[in-house]
Amino acid sequence: MAMTIKELQDKITECRKLYDKFETAHKISMGHNNAFSEWLGEIEQDMADDALPEKIREMLGHNLEELGLYERANAYSDVSREYIPEQYENDRKYVNERCIQFRDTYRIYKSVGFVEKNTVLVGANGSGKTTLANKLKETLNIEDGIVIPAQKLLVVPTFDNIPTYKAEKDPFKAYQKRILDDKRTFRAKSQDDFPYDIAKEYGSEYRKVLALLIAERNSKRNEVLDNKPEGDIFHRTEIRTTIDVVIEIWNDLIPHRKMSLDTDSNLIISYISNGEEKQYEAYKMSDGERIILYLVGRVMQAPKNSLVIVDEPEIYLHRTVVDKL
Repeated sequence: MAMTIKELQDKITECRKLYDKFETAHKISMGHNNAFSEWLGEIEQDMADDALPEKIREMLGHNLEELGLYERANAYSDVSREYIPEQYENDRKYVNERCIQFRDTYRIYKSVGFVEKNTVLVGANGSGKTTLANKLKETLNIEDGIVIPAQKLLVVPTFDNIPTYKAEKDPFKAYQKRILDDKRTFRAKSQDDFPYDIAKEYGSEYRKVLALLIAERNSKRNEVLDNKPEGDIFHRTEIRTTIDVVIEIWNDLIPHRKMSLDTDSNLIISYISNGEEKQYEAYKMSDGERIILYLVGRVMQAPKNSLVIVDEPEIYLHRTVVDKL
């Protein structure tokens, strides 16, 4: 069930009380956090104007929970607990900084109509589009949305062993949340020095995306077949999974090519040349072909009804494909 206006208002009222209790638990002068009251005040005004979409209410509820005010307020008011000034200061600093982030990102969402429709932000090189995307990601609960970075090293894997869904699911969730920061460097002391750790981090993205898609497909097929009585007929729709949808979208966007999965769960591209059918493996795809598969694969695995932020969505793509994608 989605969070109602009343439920959000009740949560805000409770958080105000807990915040006051937490702030006054010990007399340490750190300055009042205006961001907390400003943020909640703006939310309440927008609720009064009936301007808060359902998805934004869910996001705000997760933001408030992330502050951990109930645990923090009660922990420091417990006289039996050993008081550690440094820990209290660190907790207050964390809460204050998160409130500033939540307030600022809330204002960004509001400025674009709470992203109730597809929204494109345009800016010159160096104007801060990637920084903005990363800032928004810092405040997104995994259930609320994902950010797909502009920096990509799209190396398409082939699989010797079919991955299992259980083994791939949790690592992929963690990957969806992580910010891949390309603002890093390395010491080039000799001619062959290279940032292997950074390259590995970016180069493994495609493996994570495809591994979960393939693992889900095999898991679903095994489940359907195992639960079918012998001799029963099953329909293709019963074993249709996310990667089947991803392939359908890819094939629709690139009609002169046809993508499919072979018996070893590796992607194969087919095409007609001089009346003869030819094939190549997915790792030989063009930059445009592989970015389409990557973007569609990421979006299709995002949480349902979540916010999807794509940094540089048109990179490597031909203009005729961009709008359709």
